[in-house]
Amino acid sequence: MAVEPLLATRAQRAFILTITLQAIVVLTMVGITFRKVEVKVDFRQSNYKTLPCYLALFALAEVFELLMALDALRLRNIIQLMGILLFHMALIVFAAIQIHETKSALVGGHDCTNSPNLINCPGPGSLWNSVQPFLIVVPCVIAFAWFLMMFWIKELYSEFGWAIFHVVGANPKMKRMYQWYQIMLCLLKFDFFFFVGVTMQLLIIVLARNSAEFGVTITAIPVVLVLLALCRTAVQREIKWLMTVSLVMMLAASSYYAVNVNIRCALLIFDPVYKLVRIYEPSSRELYATTRASLTIFTIVAFLLLFASFAVGLRCFADFDRGLQASKVNGCRLNPPIFQTNIVVTGLTAISILTTRSAGVAYFGAGALACSLSVKFVLKRIIRQPRPVGKKKTYGMPSTHSASIAYYATFVPLACLYLPLHPSVPGGETARVVAPIIVLPLAVMIAISRVALGHHTWTQVVAGCAFGVAWACLCFTVWTRGLNEYGRTVEQYSDELFGWR
Repeated sequence: MAVEPLLATRAQRAFILTITLQAIVVLTMVGITFRKVEVKVDFRQSNYKTLPCYLALFALAEVFELLMALDALRLRNIIQLMGILLFHMALIVFAAIQIHETKSALVGGHDCTNSPNLINCPGPGSLWNSVQPFLIVVPCVIAFAWFLMMFWIKELYSEFGWAIFHVVGANPKMKRMYQWYQIMLCLLKFDFFFFVGVTMQLLIIVLARNSAEFGVTITAIPVVLVLLALCRTAVQREIKWLMTVSLVMMLAASSYYAVNVNIRCALLIFDPVYKLVRIYEPSSRELYATTRASLTIFTIVAFLLLFASFAVGLRCFADFDRGLQASKVNGCRLNPPIFQTNIVVTGLTAISILTTRSAGVAYFGAGALACSLSVKFVLKRIIRQPRPVGKKKTYGMPSTHSASIAYYATFVPLACLYLPLHPSVPGGETARVVAPIIVLPLAVMIAISRVALGHHTWTQVVAGCAFGVAWACLCFTVWTRGLNEYGRTVEQYSDELFGWR
């Protein structure tokens, strides 16, 4: 009996359709609520910032849930599907809490006895009464979708049973070890979501754009993503030294982090216990007045997931060298991967361009894309050197990943050293120091991982890095020798056309 391709069965298609439709309805309701409030109040006031948080978190949650569902179907991971059900229940709770927090933001703390107004007071025709129905619809729709998802997961459970047998066989011991491995992968993904959720709320509510904490917090997101990806690689490939580093980092993340930044600032970013104390500390509790409940829940869940990941990671570490590695690798090949590195990098670059609206960032992203395509479709086909034995049949000289990350690791420090700081770059002058500190170690780790995972030889990695450095120097020289002047003109026209600044 063959394993069905991705989205080939009725249950798989119905499951994804259910999540997609409820996401559309929920985001529509949240968007309407946001728009109704936006035209009446100033979101720069701290008591109204719960609405931007509400919209941002639900947008993130719905996209994350859809990607997690597709990933679970691809991997035939029934444990991840159960995790999605729990996550969906958490969305119901969060949506219900937002009704109370939105009311507190719009109505709480205002004296309506003498001079009632339609913005800050309840009653017929008020702002609160106009948005309340849309807020109530959200948890109802999510709850209805949850019951439908349970029905389809019941069918998927029987469908995926054969897939697990196909991977690990009938040995109960191997099946148990593989289940712990699936739990670990699931936890790492939810770790990232809740970390980003807490960080996003801090960025919107508390931190000023020109503060050092803002810049460090922004850069923490890709760092955590890479660390979690390395932990996943360590578990899947059973790389003991990398797994040891990952477990130590999990413990360190719950106590302290300090690299060239103020220790208090670093704790604010990485320590969930410190965040929780700050929420209720007398000196700062007013900053979190309208988002205290949701931020507390996010922080506690992030803290519990972190320690759960550490405990399950120890359990998976104990199963290394017991014959499961081949099953882990084969399990990822049930269907072709749908989340390629180039998709992730392209997405992050697009977000950077849209956020900063800088011609220089757009040029930087275009240069990275040109670097990758030149290596993949030109140099590799000219040199035609194969990868190490047993790997993909595509050519390996030079390494595309190494070239791309070397481009980033060269262009970013050059820009920080010699280019003027763009007004839209968060963190102010701190970004000049933080960006190279982040990108250089990551470049080294990614380059080494290409050899450690067996995808390339050292010669192929070094050749890729050399090309990336040379390409970055060429692009930087072209930009600083006059092309940047055209960039300013492009920004001026785009500002006038779209009304950005």
